[in-house]
Amino acid sequence: MLGEPPNGIPIRRDFADALAYAGAKPDYFIFGTAPASGRLSSRDGRILPETIDLGMNIVDGLHEFLSDSDMLSSACMRRRRPPKER
Repeated sequence: MLGEPPNGIPIRRDFADALAYAGAKPDYFIFGTAPASGRLSSRDGRILPETIDLGMNIVDGLHEFLSDSDMLSSACMRRRRPPKER
């Protein structure tokens, strides 16, 4: 899927494995999927709240705005909310 010849991009088992492999939290999460519908599926969207909670920027090519997703809006609001005063 990534073209020929092999380009050296590591393919990891899951998100936790990819973070461990990276050794640090990346600034960006590239959501490299292209479903026929052009829309986020619930299965594909399970990882995105975690990336938002980590403060990662999401890059995607979907036909919908991720901010319009009910599944992701609560994660966005948690991330934007200022810390509680002590």
